[in-house]
Amino acid sequence: MQWTHRKKLMAFHLVIFCILSGTFWRYFSNTVQFPETFRLVTTLIFASGVFSWVFVGFLLWNEKWMKGIGAFVFTLPIFFQTTGWQAYPGGMVVVLFLYLAALMVEHEQKERIKFSAVRTLLVSKQLSVFAFSLALSLGYFTYIRSLSWNDLEPRFRLGQGVIEKILEWGGYVQPELGSLIREKKTVDEYLLSLNESSLLSNDDETKQFEQLNDEVGRLRAQGINVEFSGDALSSVRGVAQENVLVTGRKQLSELTGRPVQGNEQIGAVFAEVLQTKVSALLEGSRVRERIPDRVLPFFISLLFFLTVWPIGLLLFPAWGVVAAAWIALFRSFQWIVITKRTVMQEQVDD
Repeated sequence: MQWTHRKKLMAFHLVIFCILSGTFWRYFSNTVQFPETFRLVTTLIFASGVFSWVFVGFLLWNEKWMKGIGAFVFTLPIFFQTTGWQAYPGGMVVVLFLYLAALMVEHEQKERIKFSAVRTLLVSKQLSVFAFSLALSLGYFTYIRSLSWNDLEPRFRLGQGVIEKILEWGGYVQPELGSLIREKKTVDEYLLSLNESSLLSNDDETKQFEQLNDEVGRLRAQGINVEFSGDALSSVRGVAQENVLVTGRKQLSELTGRPVQGNEQIGAVFAEVLQTKVSALLEGSRVRERIPDRVLPFFISLLFFLTVWPIGLLLFPAWGVVAAAWIALFRSFQWIVITKRTVMQEQVDD
């Protein structure tokens, strides 16, 4: 095998990658045990550096065996840390997904006319971020599985990003849930959107006025006096909408345990409601008796995955830019060379 500049750089990259991977997973384990704010921030920066270095490898690893080794090196420390079999299948999935992501990057490089590191890496976004998130979740599960219930319960927290991901997935079954995330509705907007489907929103004026007396009677039964000025139907609609907002805010305030003003994001309020219910559930003595300590780490790790995945998708462009900067640095030292070749391309003729 002829040792070209790229292959020498690839060997150097692999050595640095092994050191980074081992050091990162050790640091990550300490962060899980002592989750202080400073350690969380530094762990995020450290993870971003490691992931960017993986993307550099995606651009350097032309050989399939090298792709497999690189994917395995990143996951190997998890296998050393775990004491149970549960992490091994997940670890193999991480290796497979990273290998497939590297193949996608290689295919994109061959298909592109002009070399662009950032755009080439973009094809691996979903698969690579999923693999990174799964690897972190497996590591997290490995480190918390021996903790007691009292140590685990405070970690059972739902963030807004988790709720948004749950609503996004639920939107495939119930489109209204997905619209909450896409449209970024406030509490008042969400409550009014529910009211739009009522009978008073019907276009048939005859039916609207047939419901007028019933609606007025219902409002007056609640102690709400309706004063008519001009269009009677509009007056009733205005009072009914105000009643919907007041009632809806009151119900949400009771669920969250704090006053709801109406201008908050509905996704954030849903997160608070679910977190309140989950905390109340976990504090119950019957729940502690029925759910073994060994089951709770799995659910906590699942929530960790649902939190890390959206963050990874958000940070992916920055990781790609850092990887592209490394490639540009290697090119400036002529450690890698971008050549031009004549290719045949098929296009639809004018």
